[in-house]
Amino acid sequence: MKMKRLFVLLSLAAALLSAASALAQQPIPTDDPLLTALRQELQRSQDKLQLTGQKKPYFIQYVVNDTDTLSYDASFGAPLMRLRNHTRLITVFVRVGDYAQDNDIGYGLGELDLLSTDDDIVAMRHTLWLATDRTYKTALQMLTAKQGVMKQYESTDNVPSFSQETPVQYFEPRGTLPTSAAALEHAIDEATGLYRSDPEIQQLAGSMRVTMNNYYVVNSEGTAVRMAQPNHAITIVGETQAPDGMRLQRSYGRDARTLATLPSPAELKAKTATMLQTLKALRAAPAVADEYRGPVLFSNDAGGTLLSALIAPNLVANRPPPGKSGRVIGAYSESLHARILPDTITIVDDPTLATYAGQPLVATTQYDDEGVKSRPVTLVEKGVLQNYLTSRRPVRDFLTSNGHGRNLSAVINPAATNIMLTSSKPEPAAALRQKLIALCKERGLEYGYYVATMAGAENPRLLYRVYVKDGREDLVRGAVLDELDTRALRNDLIAVGDDPYVTNEPANLPTSYVSPSLLFGEIVVKPSPEAKDKLPQYPPPAL
Repeated sequence: MKMKRLFVLLSLAAALLSAASALAQQPIPTDDPLLTALRQELQRSQDKLQLTGQKKPYFIQYVVNDTDTLSYDASFGAPLMRLRNHTRLITVFVRVGDYAQDNDIGYGLGELDLLSTDDDIVAMRHTLWLATDRTYKTALQMLTAKQGVMKQYESTDNVPSFSQETPVQYFEPRGTLPTSAAALEHAIDEATGLYRSDPEIQQLAGSMRVTMNNYYVVNSEGTAVRMAQPNHAITIVGETQAPDGMRLQRSYGRDARTLATLPSPAELKAKTATMLQTLKALRAAPAVADEYRGPVLFSNDAGGTLLSALIAPNLVANRPPPGKSGRVIGAYSESLHARILPDTITIVDDPTLATYAGQPLVATTQYDDEGVKSRPVTLVEKGVLQNYLTSRRPVRDFLTSNGHGRNLSAVINPAATNIMLTSSKPEPAAALRQKLIALCKERGLEYGYYVATMAGAENPRLLYRVYVKDGREDLVRGAVLDELDTRALRNDLIAVGDDPYVTNEPANLPTSYVSPSLLFGEIVVKPSPEAKDKLPQYPPPAL
């Protein structure tokens, strides 16, 4: 029976491996002029590109962001701008030397240019020819400069310049934009028209970006990948001033991969109305005047901001420049197999997930931007750092990519995709509030703080005092957080909620952060040092 079961498992594994291999070696489409131009000129560059007496490139890669965007902006209920824009941005990468040591010295290798958008294969190949030639000559100069720099330092780890990965051929259907988004435009007009409900609103603006990026990567190893990368966003921003001149801003937005998951007109209007009420409440709220040191509870929304600002950037394997110590750059550069968080915490990044607990994620992809198969990575397990997110630029102990290379202009670096923080001992969110009050009572504090939303790791956008005596919450404004860093995450994070929340951020690279509520035993809250502006000298126009 055991042998039979083993045979079945091996057969299943072989079938799955065969299916995965077939998926990664799809037939190359012949009806895509852009793909044809890339492959034809790549082959010609491989055959002919070499200066007399100089090394040939050992690796050439073309990356194209073929981006179609519909943009709309409105302010105070009236349109400001409507624009349809189609661009093809090419990045050419040329490596000279070999995988062990090439011209990569730690910053952008790529040469940027714009390709024709009318599918003229000859015109596109002409641009590629010139861009490849320029990049190759720059690569030779970089290799010479790097060899000079490396002579100044003793090599201690012999980390290769570039990893060798299995070539793949994978082609998704090209994505297209809707021809019109009139309903969304009208919804933004209606939402920003709500400024009429509050004469003290100084800004109420909205924007929509409906984007379809068809991403291409082809290289001299044989990889050819085409992926449809939709990303859509709606944002509403409001601004007012408190009586003391402090500027107050609130925003509402949503990022999504489909139009259907953007807010409906009714939802957008309701969220904007709530945002305006919050701005009105902030105007009337007292400013923080005294420094506080004690327990602080962060909502799941604010927890996602902390994950984005403090944790995720330090879990990527960006290689230090020549002569610099450390496995990677960042606060966790030498923390491999060390505890960086409480022993109940696990952090996973999984680019293959489309949803989390029914909530859509925006960074879903089967292959990364270097054409390497995407896969989930457990970064932190029981509080201990186990892995970094890697691209094809190796670091010590991590010599291959785990499918997290992401393209940003002239460089491809590792970055988070769908990154999730969970706890093995989650507590009900309501219990965390009671724990906050209990901790404050133990320390003789009149109140603690609850952060509802954040802007970066220092600036709470919605901050409440939670009073020990009766549990009431009072909104306050004008505060910044201090001593909230990786040390506080390791030593002062004392409880985690059971309420995971998805924060989708477009930034330069769409990324999803999943975090529950987080309770810290000690954080500093102090008055903001920002100067206050004068109020307008006369009232707004009559409505």
